[in-house]
Amino acid sequence: MVWEAVGRDTLALPLLVMMLHLAVGDCWIGIASALIYSIWDLNGRAALYPTKGESRAIQLSSSP
Repeated sequence: MVWEAVGRDTLALPLLVMMLHLAVGDCWIGIASALIYSIWDLNGRAALYPTKGESRAIQLSSSP
């Protein structure tokens, strides 16, 4: 619909602004991912899921 409204012109301002907006958004997602990874790395790279020993301890602590 936007493509038709701008006369099928790839250099129309609305399309350029939208492409810029998406590129900036992707850049921020990449920065956030790098920061999260570095924090995880600084904290010792703990497993992202419970191990067998941890799951057994959780079961024992939650039983009445």
